[in-house]
Formats: sequence, C-alpha cells, structure tokens
Amino acid sequence: MGGKVVKAIKAAAVVAAIAVTGGAAAIALGATLTWGTVLATAAVQGAIAGISAYATKTPKGIRPAKTADEITLNSLQAVTEGLIVYGRRIIGGPIIARSTSSGRGSNNGQYHSCIVLACHEIDAVEKIWLGERLVWTLEQWEADEAEGTLATKKRGLLATKYQDEIGIIVKLGTSSQTAVGQYVDQVAEWTSAARGRGIAYVYFEYFYGKHFRQGTPTLRSQVRGKRLYDWRTDTTAWSANPALIMRDYALTAEKFGGIGWAESDLDMAALTALANIADEQVSTAAGSMQNRYEYNGVLDTGIAPTDNLDRLATSWGGWWAHDKGLLSVGGAAYEAPAFAIT
Repeated sequence: MGGKVVKAIKAAAVVAAIAVTGGAAAIALGATLTWGTVLATAAVQGAIAGISAYATKTPKGIRPAKTADEITLNSLQAVTEGLIVYGRRIIGGPIIARSTSSGRGSNNGQYHSCIVLACHEIDAVEKIWLGERLVWTLEQWEADEAEGTLATKKRGLLATKYQDEIGIIVKLGTSSQTAVGQYVDQVAEWTSAARGRGIAYVYFEYFYGKHFRQGTPTLRSQVRGKRLYDWRTDTTAWSANPALIMRDYALTAEKFGGIGWAESDLDMAALTALANIADEQVSTAAGSMQNRYEYNGVLDTGIAPTDNLDRLATSWGGWWAHDKGLLSVGGAAYEAPAFAIT
C-alpha cells in the first residue's frame, strides 16, 4: 500500500507540472503513469481539483463577484462597494439609509429609505417594480412632469393598489443634484448636505399597515446605465456597445472603480474594429434586427479587474489580452467564404 501512495503522490506532481508548464511535462506522463489503480486515479483527480481550485481562488482581500440574484435584491448596508452599470439592466441595490417618521396617526407610521443603483451617473431609470408589481415608469413620470400638478414623489406612479401608500423619487447621480427634500423635511438626521452627487439612487417611502404588514417588498429598477464616449463620432451618449464599455472601464479612475489606465495603454485599432463589429445589424428569429453584440450588465468594483474584463468579454464571444503593453481585444465576426466546395 505504501508504494501505491508514493506513486499517487508522483502522479499528482506530474499533473501539477502539466497544469503549470503545458505540453512539455506531458512527455513524461506515459513513463510515470504506467499503472491504473483506483488510488492513483483518485489522486490524479484530487490533484486536478486542487489545482483548479487554486487557479480560480479569489485573491486575499477580494470577494467573489455578486451573483445575478444578489444584484436584484435589497440589502441593508450603510457602507457598500459600488456597481458600474452598463447597457440596460434590472437591479435592486443596497439600502444605505432608512428612517421612520410620524404618519397616519402613529409616531413611526411612515418609512423612508435610499437605495443605491450605481456608483456613477446613469442615463435613466425606465421602470420600477415593488415585489412583482410594476409601480413606476419613466413614461408616466414624463407625462406627470409635463402636467406639473402632482407632488414630486407621486410623479411616475402607476394606478396600482400601492399608489396612495408610496412615494418614489429617482436621482440619476448628476454633479448638481440636491438632497431629497421630502426626506429632509420628515427626518432630522437627513439634511440638505446629503446630496449624493455622483451616486444614482432611488428614494422610497411608504405608510405602514394595509399593504406592508409583512415588511418591505424588494424594490427593483430597470436602469439605462452609464453614458459612454464614442471616439468614432466624438459623441457621448448611452450605449451598450462592449468596445465602448471596455474603453470606459479601463480609463475610469481606480477611486471610481475602474482600472485607471490612460488611452495610450489601449489598442485603439482593435477596439475600433470590435466597436464596428458590435454595431453590425443581424436578424433575429422573430425577424427583427439588432446589434450583433451588446453588454447589458454590471461590473463589480469589489472584485479583480481581470474578472470584470472576463465577464465583459463573454458579450462578444471573444477575448482580451494585455499584449506588448497594450490592452487588446478580439471578437468573433462572420467572414464570407473565399470559395465553396461542392
């Protein structure tokens, strides 16, 4: 039994060498693994699992990326790591402030909260759900804003069972935005200095009782994320083009969650090619047309930049690399065949 254990250890060492050095170590495989015991097989499998776990292990101090389910939830966090939202995405968000005030005959009858959507300015919030019910839309808000008769917190609300019980105000994270006056007026600890400049969030209030006896339902928002600069047209607008997103993420300063590089660190020729490929129109099964590639999601400021770049690269079915001092990309694209074989 002792000899088999030694052989198993040798087998694991060979597998480790293969994983690290590639094909060169594989030459020794035939000479070393000449036996097929169950113990040896288990050792090899264990070594592979261990190597895989080591290779994919999150570096110390960096947590795993948030899952799709976590992104759509509300969690109570006074201090939180931010999400960079690109394209169009439904998200929840951390509750960074909550309070109660008097209302409907009770000293604590009204609930107030602020739910962060993104750690930057966004283009728009299009829809908001409370639980599974759609309660607010941008279209309705624009109609109410033009009419100008409803209170600010009531603009955009749809005719649902919650309409008379809730209030919603959207803050896009502009550099000039002011604090939510309704919150300042109702709660002493929230002052006019709480402007949240550069932070997109939703202010949400409701009256206890009637529809909220079991607690607060999850509030989710459909967001149009960050506006992006397009060097091909010298314009800045909302876009889901993954090449524009990669440039933006790479150039965003580290303190704002990006990589913090300069444009001289980017292979702009490759990014331009990818941007053009992504904008190509392709037909869908339903007969409509759409962009070839888009990224509609988030990049997490709490994980390694390489993980964010990997996530982004999945949107164009290609790759990214840091080659010769430049961040470069390659995307999958159709090329017409040079000739046909019959």
